Amino acid sequence: MTKATIFYHDIGDYLDQKEKLAIIAKFKTMANPDMPFTVLAPNEHGDWLAQRNEGFGTFVPLGDKEDNNNFFISGLHCRGLET
Repeated sequence: MTKATIFYHDIGDYLDQKEKLAIIAKFKTMANPDMPFTVLAPNEHGDWLAQRNEGFGTFVPLGDKEDNNNFFISGLHCRGLET
């Protein structure tokens, strides 16, 4: 099986539809050499864009869903903050 190459261009955050379309129209085609692409590759976890920070594995866990008695605050297990 042939592997694909994924090219990515981030046009920015907090833009409305007209602003996004204007940026795309400026380049006219993906073959435009001025189009600043980034080649994406997944990390070992399969993350593409928002790749996780390995430091999270060093944090002290607050609880264990498999063992209800093994919580930072004894016996407390909830779904977290809700609206």
